[in-house]
Amino acid sequence: MKVKIEKVYVVNLDDRMHRWNLFEKLNNPLIHRIPAVDTRKNWFVYEDYGLELVPYGKSTDHYFTQSKGAVGCYLSHYEIWTDILKNNIKWALVLEDDANINCVQKYLENDGEVEVKENADLVQLNDRTQHGELVYYFNGTTSYLTN
Repeated sequence: MKVKIEKVYVVNLDDRMHRWNLFEKLNNPLIHRIPAVDTRKNWFVYEDYGLELVPYGKSTDHYFTQSKGAVGCYLSHYEIWTDILKNNIKWALVLEDDANINCVQKYLENDGEVEVKENADLVQLNDRTQHGELVYYFNGTTSYLTN
């Protein structure tokens, strides 16, 4: 089925504006910069959101406890998901600032209409996963479509 991207979110740390500049050059009104939650100095900022850090499983526990940026990354996406729900956005393209700009440009061609599988709620676009069935495995937040 064809869906239309209504908004593009780009997660970007304030000290990495050079990455945002590539997206800005696309000059597309759908693209919006989301200042990333920076946890490099305050890892416990998740408490400000009323959240607890309770990773499930060894790999997730290792990821969230050994990488201070992981918590900030999660919170940045959490803010995006909140905005999607609050504004009733049917389909959003969510990107981190290291997404391939040429691929992003292709997704925005044809007025942001893209083909997705019937009944899909989440489509991972980056190739970070090694699994064939992306419907069942989500590995990475570099780029994805969600409703």
